[in-house]
Amino acid sequence: MNAPLEELRFRGRQTHERVLKLVDELSDEQLRWRPSAKAHSIGWTLWHIARADDNVLFDLSGASLWRSGAYAARWKHPERGSGTGWEDEEAASLPLPAKDELLTFAREVFAAVDRARVGLDEARFADEIAESRFLSERTTKGGVVGAELTHDNRHLGELEYIKGLLGLRGTVTR
Repeated sequence: MNAPLEELRFRGRQTHERVLKLVDELSDEQLRWRPSAKAHSIGWTLWHIARADDNVLFDLSGASLWRSGAYAARWKHPERGSGTGWEDEEAASLPLPAKDELLTFAREVFAAVDRARVGLDEARFADEIAESRFLSERTTKGGVVGAELTHDNRHLGELEYIKGLLGLRGTVTR
């Protein structure tokens, strides 16, 4: 049986691996497909997970690949915001990069977050964050890790469902 912190690290890595596995075989067209005007595409949801996780990275380590890689300027996106609370029309109007670029960003962010989680011991897990970039509230690094796991898994289920609506096998767990 894994120690609690190691279990959290494992589950975070596993979720990232599952998200990447789910989108790997999809075409650019499939990534952009939306089941309705009120639903997001797989590509938008992948972007949202990676953008939100970049905020997790900032909370855990002070780094931001979004900023250091100048992705907002490169992709003509807003500098701030990860899609949380956006109206459907605003989300739908966000220009998505090509699949390879989007996957590169997601892989880099996921790997950096996974490394940042490894650097947390029990004492650092309890470190306070006055204003979390991910949660927009006062919390701890452990609180950010727990919220990230629930956030990413919630959206993994969304991705699986949309992939099923495309007529493809949606689940990545079997």
